[in-house]
Amino acid sequence: MNKKKRQIPQWIAEVILRTLLPEREKDDLLGDYAEYYRYVADRKGRFIATLWYWMQIVNLIPKSIWNSTQWSLGMIRNYLKIAVRNIRKQKIYSFINIFGLSLGMACFFLIFLFVRFELSFDGFHEKRDDIYRVNQEWIYHGEHITSAWTPCEIGRALHEEFPEVVDAARLYRLFNTNLIVKHSRNTFFESRHTLIDPSFFQLFSFPVIHGNYETFYNDLHSVVISHRAAKKYFGRQNPVGQTININQDMDFTVSGVVQIPENTEFEYDLFFPIKTFEEEISSGWGALMYKTFIQLKKGVSLQSVQQKIWALQKKHIPEESAKCGLRFQKLSRIHLYRADEMPGEMVKYIIIFGIGGIFILLIACINFVNLSTARSEQRAREVGLRKTIGAERMQIITQFAVESFLISTMAFVCAVGIVALFLPAYNMLIGTRLALNLSNIDILSGLIGAWLLTAAVSGGYPSLFLSSFRPIQILRGRFIQGKKGGRFRKGLVIFQFILSIFFIISTVTVFSQLKYIETRYQSMDKGHLIYLRMDGGSDKRGLVLKEALLKYAEIQNATVTQQMPLYMTYSRNIWSSRSKAPETRLDLNYNMADFDYIKTFNMEIIEGRDFSEKNRTDGINCILNEEAVRQLGIQNPVGKEIVYWDGKVGKIIGIVRDFNYRHVSRSIGALVLCARPDWHSNKKLLVIRLASGEMKAAMDIVRREWKEINPGIPLNVHFFDEAYDQIYRNEQTMSKLFTYFAVMTIFISCLGLFGLASFMAERRIKEIGIRKTLGATFSQIAGLMVKDFLLLVAVSNLIAWPVAYYFMHRWLQNFAYRTNMTIWIFLFSGMAALLIAVLTVSYQTIRAARANPVESLRYE
Repeated sequence: MNKKKRQIPQWIAEVILRTLLPEREKDDLLGDYAEYYRYVADRKGRFIATLWYWMQIVNLIPKSIWNSTQWSLGMIRNYLKIAVRNIRKQKIYSFINIFGLSLGMACFFLIFLFVRFELSFDGFHEKRDDIYRVNQEWIYHGEHITSAWTPCEIGRALHEEFPEVVDAARLYRLFNTNLIVKHSRNTFFESRHTLIDPSFFQLFSFPVIHGNYETFYNDLHSVVISHRAAKKYFGRQNPVGQTININQDMDFTVSGVVQIPENTEFEYDLFFPIKTFEEEISSGWGALMYKTFIQLKKGVSLQSVQQKIWALQKKHIPEESAKCGLRFQKLSRIHLYRADEMPGEMVKYIIIFGIGGIFILLIACINFVNLSTARSEQRAREVGLRKTIGAERMQIITQFAVESFLISTMAFVCAVGIVALFLPAYNMLIGTRLALNLSNIDILSGLIGAWLLTAAVSGGYPSLFLSSFRPIQILRGRFIQGKKGGRFRKGLVIFQFILSIFFIISTVTVFSQLKYIETRYQSMDKGHLIYLRMDGGSDKRGLVLKEALLKYAEIQNATVTQQMPLYMTYSRNIWSSRSKAPETRLDLNYNMADFDYIKTFNMEIIEGRDFSEKNRTDGINCILNEEAVRQLGIQNPVGKEIVYWDGKVGKIIGIVRDFNYRHVSRSIGALVLCARPDWHSNKKLLVIRLASGEMKAAMDIVRREWKEINPGIPLNVHFFDEAYDQIYRNEQTMSKLFTYFAVMTIFISCLGLFGLASFMAERRIKEIGIRKTLGATFSQIAGLMVKDFLLLVAVSNLIAWPVAYYFMHRWLQNFAYRTNMTIWIFLFSGMAALLIAVLTVSYQTIRAARANPVESLRYE
């Protein structure tokens, strides 16, 4: 038994040696190894002999692998030399391929960074898979509405009554309120702030930079700040333990500093305890003023918890249980989806970005394939000779694959440089802070994966195509590419121009819709308007500041108001006592202002009159828009009475023309404008219309008067045009993106078209020489060269038009008020594509048509 065990290592070693040794050396070397093994075993023991045997195996393995590797490296080195020679020999085609691929990859990389960033929102929290937001649902006028805002007691009730709920946290809703933050002698405006439960930082794992949460939990006058706020308020100092003053009223001690990443929905800089303000804020089951987040136990079925919610609703608000409900939304879906789980704007942008990036990269690959296959006749003799002297098809494929890989690698390096160069401008365009962090494994693997995929796609077909040539036909001079290859290249050119025309139509459509938005229902003048936020106690002196400013000729008008015409979302139950029964209520958007609101915004009154301070009853009267009159069903509305939600009765004194006071994706709603003096304390904005041509002088006056009336409170001024543009920022960004997509697709397509035109002119140079010798004119030669390309572009138009119409028509359906897609948009895109194609091939066409036929026919 022991002897058999001692023989096993030698037996295993002999099998491995028989496998590794070359065929002609097996018998001799194996005999030598076996004889020497017995010699060592007799004198040194079997253990030493076996150890020596395995050392020989270890020496043999690298030797055999090295021989194979050395041969492979030699072949690859040879392929690389040939590839470099071809790149240097064909400088124009190489430049077109490298530059086109680099542009395509750069666009794709930029889009990849954006998509990755958007998909990573709130993915850094440790409990992210178990966190859900509670959404409120209800039926409003027959319409199903879902909101992220929930009652105050929802989180507490879920935590106490549902064993499946591990923890809950709330954020309190703050409406357009800026805080005045003061530290030492410095004063700041802060708009990104919220009230939270102590459990918030237990639920969400934001990295702690300084301090801890314990003080925050126990001290009602403590605050947690973000790293951005810490840098802004305290510079490089450690802010923990420092004090900041809020609105010249309350002092808070900084208990901690947390890192708030860019990719989070919680973009706040100041976190205050809810308990500090509990007596001042809305509570109970009726006020939807809180965002509620819960953590479920591991392995709990969401559906089972969802089914228990109705009982909770019925228990606490039975009168609403028939039309209200709660729904849970996973944390990872909040950024991309609305509260009703419908795709949000960001999902649409990700899809548009992703498809656009893939198409641009595909167009660049198509250029490479087109030029490689078009130049196949020049490479045919090379392939024929290699096959004649014994090269296998796989070797030919490897050669062309190495060449494609080398071009793709050069394009990849250029693409990374382009991304690094244009990334700051790209961030400004889409409003993000993306970074090309190559040390991040996700980014690096994504870029390398795209690079390798591009090399495979662009080099795969040319390698297979060029390696399929038959050497006998080639060397006899009978090489013909055939109709199949020509049709394939034409199909690729058509595909390129289909995408180019699609982006042209999309760009024109989006631009037309933006222009339509600016002109539709704009019964107010946006120019020369600024607005001041009245925060930190300055709202109490709004009317005083207004009167002081109106003394100057540079100030044309001013009004103190509760809401801007762009953000009127405040609704109250209001009904007409004359035309509607008191029990029939209508929810109308309601805005409180002073008597100069209509004049300041230059709104158009189509019936009745404006507010007037001389008329005492105007403090309770109102002005309606046209939609409010339609919804109330009032005939001859001026002079009719209106009953407000608080029981007060006023009269309709005027009708203002409809205007979009919210995004045009929503229809114009009913609007009531009031000038009630008893609500002046709730007006937080001072809107000022400056005189034309007096912008600088007027701004100096505003600053001086503000400083005099509101000492110690910084001025927070904004331009109305900027606020308006911010509402339609998504559409404007989309317009710019479509423009850039169109430019890039057209440019890359033109690179390929230029290369094909150059090749065709070179290939047909003798034909052109013969035609000119026989009397063909310049225009005939030029027409001969251009007509093939024009036909391809015409076919592309016929295919692209219905596709573009379908997608852009669906996009326009997102707007309640939209422009029409006229035939002129399609004709313009078609003519633009034709003109671009003609201009692209014109240089090569003119050069070929003006060439001296003697040069091309000298050796014939």
